[in-house]
Order: sequence, then C-alpha cells, then structure tokens
Amino acid sequence: MRKIIGINSLGYNQVRNIAGLPYSNYQVKKVYDFYKIPNHLHFKIKKTSDQYYLNSFNDFGLNKVDILHFFNAVNYCNKPWLTTSEYIIPRYFSNKNSCTKKGLDTLLKPNFKKLISMSNAAHQHQLNFMKENFPEYYNEVAPKMMVLLPSQKKLMNSIDEKTANPNYLTFTIVASTSFFGKGGREILNAFDVLLQKNFSLKLNIISKFEYGDWASKTTKEDYDNALKIIEKYPNNIKSYNYLENSKVLQMFKETNIGLLPTYADTFGYSVLESQANGCPVISTNVFAIPEINNNQLGWMIEVPKIENLNAKIQTEEDIKLFSKTIHEGLIHHIENIYNNPQIITEKAKSCLLHIAENHNPQKNASITESLYDNILNNKL
Repeated sequence: MRKIIGINSLGYNQVRNIAGLPYSNYQVKKVYDFYKIPNHLHFKIKKTSDQYYLNSFNDFGLNKVDILHFFNAVNYCNKPWLTTSEYIIPRYFSNKNSCTKKGLDTLLKPNFKKLISMSNAAHQHQLNFMKENFPEYYNEVAPKMMVLLPSQKKLMNSIDEKTANPNYLTFTIVASTSFFGKGGREILNAFDVLLQKNFSLKLNIISKFEYGDWASKTTKEDYDNALKIIEKYPNNIKSYNYLENSKVLQMFKETNIGLLPTYADTFGYSVLESQANGCPVISTNVFAIPEINNNQLGWMIEVPKIENLNAKIQTEEDIKLFSKTIHEGLIHHIENIYNNPQIITEKAKSCLLHIAENHNPQKNASITESLYDNILNNKL
C-alpha cells in the first residue's frame, strides 16, 4: 500500500509543481488544520491574512498521513515533516522575536526532517537570517537544508511548433496581481517610445492591474497613465484581466519573448513557463532570477541591488533610479532584438534545452521520493 504525503492546502499546487509530481510510490493528499479558522476570521475582518496562522500548521494528528510536506509553513504537530521555502522560514513577517523564535523552535524538533529552499538565493538568505539574528539555531538547522529548483516540463519539443506572427515581435507578461511590481509601468512606457518610432511590436498583458504594491509604490496616476498607453495602441497592446492556464500557454506559443523586468520576486515562475514554450525572457537580475535566466538564455537588465540580492528600492530616489534602469534596459534590449531577430531562435533553443536539463519533473520527483523514503526509514 502506498504511503500518504499530506500537503497543506495553501501550498498544494506549489509543492506539486516544485517536487515534480506525480510520484511513483506515494499518494498525495491535501490536508487542512485548525489554524485556517482564525486566519479565515482575520481575513473577513481585516481583508488580509494573518501571516502566523497562514504559515503555521497544527491538525493535532487528525489527518491520516505518513509525512507532511509544506510550502512556506512550519508544523506544530508531531508528524514527520519537511517544508519547501521560497524565501525564509518561518514566513511570519513579524518584528516580534518571540514569534519568530517559536517558528524556528519547530525546526529543532526531531520530527522536522528537511528545509528545501527553492533557490540558492533563498538557501543563502535563510542561512544569513539565522546567523545574523538567531545564531543559536544555525548549527542545528543548517545541516537539514538543501536546494531543489522547481520542476517545469517542456511545453513543446521544438521551436518549429511556435506560431508567432512573423510580421511582429510579440511579447507577453503574466502578472496576475502585481503588474506594476513586475515592471508593468516601465514596459508600457518603453513600448510607447518604440511604437512611436514605428517598431512592429505586439504586447500581451495578463493582469488585474493592481497598483500601490510595496516595491514600486505606484499610484492611481500610474494606473491611469498605463490605461492611456494601452488605449493609444489598440492594434498593438492587448490586456486581459484573467485567462485560463491553457489559454496562457497557447499565448506563449504565439509569443516571441517573455517579460519579467520585476522589482521583487522570490523566484519568477513565469520565466520557466515562458522558456518551456520556447520564449526567451527579458528580466531583471533580482534575487533568484539569475538562477533561471541569463544572457545565454535571454536578456538581463542589471539593476541596483543590496547585499541579500534584493532590489535597492529603499528610498524614493532608489525607486526612481531602479525604474529608470528598467526602462532604459527594456528599450536597449528590444531595439537590439528588433535589429537582430535571428538571436531569438538561438536563445529559444537554449531555453528548451535548459528546461529539459535543469527542471526535469521526473528528476525532481525521484529526489523528493528519496527524501520521503529516508524519512520513513529513519535515515533522516
């Protein structure tokens, strides 16, 4: 009988994608816990989640599973468990050391088996976080850490399958909520400049156009300006609040180049989806993005960063410089691509090879299943 892996409801899809499911020898089950109740109440009252309840788990053993696997969460019950982290554990965003220490204490218990960072940047950030702020945890937690980049299956076997319009260079950005935080303002301003120069470009935007994010600090004025640019070029810029995933993937098939000139991303999943569809990506080089994109696979915009690899956007002047760097970088790269379109084919081929070699779902599933085997056999 196959053993059962319980995955917290919040991280169910993320763990599945990162770990490379389906598994050969394990059954996966979505599990719920009692912390979801106070978090639900908090959300109804304050319209935002409580990070402690959101990223903690305790079911008092009621879920009948053999191992618990979380995404960005820690476990307060007695089952063997491991967690995958995109940034830092515990993900409480709390200024209270007592709260953070409570989360870190779970990593010292014998039923905690492994902390899987989904990038080398996240791995190093976790180590530095403990070393600088909670050194008493470092020696015990560090040996239980590892890195496993997310899996992504190739979505085409050859770039001959692409169906992009040969009369245009077509670009796509997927930013479900944080359009401006992912460089949306700069993208539209760059396209405004280039379309006025009669460049044959098309841009697809999939986003709800929310503004005011903590990174870009955009305003209603930025939102209004974005809509004006979109309305100015109805034949060149198409925007969608939402598309089903199948339609997004079809759009990538019809796209030459993906876009993610982001201010802040812990990873940048859309880069992998673009590459898996033979779309090289123009991105910034913040945090973990250089681990999945580079100038051999796509095009990098070198932006100001601080020591932990995040964007240098701490002041208003920082943000202005950051925005200017993205804007100029986009124009530079798009002009070069437009004048040398053969480079797209070369990079698209490299993208498909990169996905197959470095994000293979079967390989990730095998690694993860081996971890489960070792946990159940008391080797971890």
